[in-house]
Amino acid sequence: MTAADSEVTVLLFRHPHGWYVVPLTVPLAGQMTFEVHLMLNTGRPQSAISLGTLRLLRAVGFIAPDAGSRFVIRDARFGDVRVADPPCG
Repeated sequence: MTAADSEVTVLLFRHPHGWYVVPLTVPLAGQMTFEVHLMLNTGRPQSAISLGTLRLLRAVGFIAPDAGSRFVIRDARFGDVRVADPPCG
């Protein structure tokens, strides 16, 4: 996994149903992390997460509200590469 300026290379895996999945990690506390699996959909600029995942990430402070029913996952990482938080709004 590498990152250069605005580029990140991520290793995807294939779900048994055929979807391509992007593994995303969020640090919880100390060395503990939570892994979120985002289904890759190149036709949309965002992904969906389950209500349970939303509640957990909100409870630990890693969800920032955006607009409407959209949220931003803060401090997200692809492996060891931190993904810059996009501006909200």
